[in-house]
Amino acid sequence: MWAGKVDGELATRTLQPQSAGLTDRIWYGAGSVASAQWGARRGLHLLTSNVARSHDGDLDFSRNMARVIDGYLDAHPDPAAARISSGLVIIPTDSATAAQKKKYRAYRSARDQRVGNAYGVKANVFQPDYLGTAEQLVELLYADLSFALATEVAFALPFPFDEDDDAQRLDDIRFLVAPALGWKPAAAVAR
Repeated sequence: MWAGKVDGELATRTLQPQSAGLTDRIWYGAGSVASAQWGARRGLHLLTSNVARSHDGDLDFSRNMARVIDGYLDAHPDPAAARISSGLVIIPTDSATAAQKKKYRAYRSARDQRVGNAYGVKANVFQPDYLGTAEQLVELLYADLSFALATEVAFALPFPFDEDDDAQRLDDIRFLVAPALGWKPAAAVAR
């Protein structure tokens, strides 16, 4: 174990106190091939999001994130055991009211301008927010190259909405989208 001072503070390369199994629970967020490979060589799980670096000028998010995931798998010591989480925004509308649907369409429309463009020095590209019925969302997800490579998914709830909106979207994900993707709830655990 390395120990020394960093900015006047005692520092070590290990977490103290030790947490049994911690290394099996660490996820590393990467948006570029090089970063994903760095995490893979260390045996970390890959956490993707709705932002990736453009590779070779390609502005398509799905292809770019698929390159990141492929790079991760190529560098991973045990690709068959690798865990990859796809983190993305979906907005299901099955049980949404007319007012909620209008609000959701306006939200997505405001964010759509960033899709298909590269931003910043690192030429980041963004995944579109998926909006629609559960059936439409499942179709969009299965058509997404990066989603197809993931072993797990983390659906993100956009911030600017009310509690009722969050409840509606969570219910639609829980009861419609997730089961259509093959998810089954775990058995209830007594506490």
